[in-house]
Amino acid sequence: MSKKKKGTAAGEGEKYALMACDPESKLWLSKHLGSRVSEDWEALFRDLASRLDEARPLPLITSDDWDAIKEALERVFSHEEKPSYKYKGRGRSIRPSVL
Repeated sequence: MSKKKKGTAAGEGEKYALMACDPESKLWLSKHLGSRVSEDWEALFRDLASRLDEARPLPLITSDDWDAIKEALERVFSHEEKPSYKYKGRGRSIRPSVL
């Protein structure tokens, strides 16, 4: 991590090493050098997603509650799911019950 010095060009300010680590094996799964903006976090999470096994559930992700991390996580790992509706008509069909 380095801070911007006087006379540096735009885009050469603070740089962060963004990393994803497996807590059990201590292996680095993915890394990205950039700033703390949403696009850099998204690049890290896209690389991480390409390395994950789709048959297994998503790993536990912890952070420092930075908004850019939340936005990137939603863009990479979320998907919209419509609930299935198996009945015809406007609502659920009411079936008689025997008491």
